[in-house]
Amino acid sequence: NIIELLLGSNHISDEGAKYLADVLQNNATILEIDLSRNASGCVAVLGASIQLRNNRTVTYLNLENSKIDSQNVQLLATALIDNQTLTSLDLSRNMIDDQGVECICDALRNNITLTRLDLASNKIGSKGAYYLYNTFQNRKVIAPQLSLHGNESSLCTLVEIFLTAPRDQVRTELNVAEKRIGDEEVQFLVDVLANNTTIMNIDLAKNNIGVDGAKYMGDLLQNDKTLLTLNLQSNEVGDEGAKYLANGLRKNTTLQRLDLRENTIGPLGAQCLADALCENTILTTLLLGNNNIGDNGVKYLADALYSGTILIKLDLSSNEIGNEGVHLLVNALKKRR
Repeated sequence: NIIELLLGSNHISDEGAKYLADVLQNNATILEIDLSRNASGCVAVLGASIQLRNNRTVTYLNLENSKIDSQNVQLLATALIDNQTLTSLDLSRNMIDDQGVECICDALRNNITLTRLDLASNKIGSKGAYYLYNTFQNRKVIAPQLSLHGNESSLCTLVEIFLTAPRDQVRTELNVAEKRIGDEEVQFLVDVLANNTTIMNIDLAKNNIGVDGAKYMGDLLQNDKTLLTLNLQSNEVGDEGAKYLANGLRKNTTLQRLDLRENTIGPLGAQCLADALCENTILTTLLLGNNNIGDNGVKYLADALYSGTILIKLDLSSNEIGNEGVHLLVNALKKRR
């Protein structure tokens, strides 16, 4: 008739889990059981499953740092399917990968009570991140607390941001600087912002965005009617990426500030941007410092200045520009008057 069994933080292994399972599989009296943080993730999940089965009032499960892998989590998922009392589930600091995330999402798909899910510091990749987003993007109850930091894929950072955004507040800024964001993450971001009507400022500085990421951002610029500033400083855009961004600028009607400092942009990239400036009537600030534009690239930008672009700030610091380039710029500015 025991109702409480606490064996957490011991050294119970899979063998011990089998002994406990044989004894407790039909037990209906234990209301609280703690087998977390033992030598086997199977032990922790066994205890949690029994507690969920026997205690229909349990609201919180703490399985942090319990060596739970994706195989173990399948048993927990089975116990979660019909549960409608749990409000908080901590699975942080385990070994759950994309397969385990899929099991959890399938179990919680129709759950209407869970408001906190902690999956921080696991082994979740991009596939698992996408699965979480697609499962919960239209659910309101999980929005307040979802933790995905410390996983393998940087996409988890974006998924956490968008799934936990307060439904009663308007998001106008997105700051994901220095978050290991790469091209795949940018593609996700652009898909989410396809119908953006609120976000005016995006900071993607100091990430790992390359040509493909620049292409996705260029596509966003072509259609977005809200974005005012875009910071891509210290990425890997290069000349080809600059070409895609320039294509976006040609059709964009809202962006006022574009930061492309430290992106290995050379004369070809400068030419593409300059050509876009001749068509764009909105951009007022273009930051191109610490690139490789040189005198050959400056001549294209000088032509754009002379042609009537509305730029009021152009940063070309640390670009190997010599006397010839300065002469071209000065002449363009004189003629612009």
